[in-house]
Amino acid sequence: MFSTNPRLDRAVLAGVCTLSILMCTCRQPALFRGQAQAEAGGPVTIATAWPWESRATLLYGLGLQMAVDETNAAGGVLGRPLRVLREDDRESVDEGRLVARRLAQDDDVVAVIGHMQSYVSLPAAAIYDLFG
Repeated sequence: MFSTNPRLDRAVLAGVCTLSILMCTCRQPALFRGQAQAEAGGPVTIATAWPWESRATLLYGLGLQMAVDETNAAGGVLGRPLRVLREDDRESVDEGRLVARRLAQDDDVVAVIGHMQSYVSLPAAAIYDLFG
């Protein structure tokens, strides 16, 4: 498996280690997103993926808004107001994936709350993980 040249073996091993570290470092877009958000100022944006239309009678939205209002009344998050972006996943795996992709690609969104159904959450989680 190794060559007869120890220098070449060490060089290849060093190259593989360097590439591994570089790949792991590049896989942290969430860190850069959070840092960019902090430097930009303005509101801290969190998103919530939920079946808003079909589950309108549940008190989730009211509780969420109360929490945001209380947080903002107390000075916000690190002195910045909290903003909630609402997306309707319609309790659909396909729509949940589309919502997850939109939210994951939105540089202003620093966190996502949701989805209501686990069968929607699991496929969406893979997308959130991919984008960081």
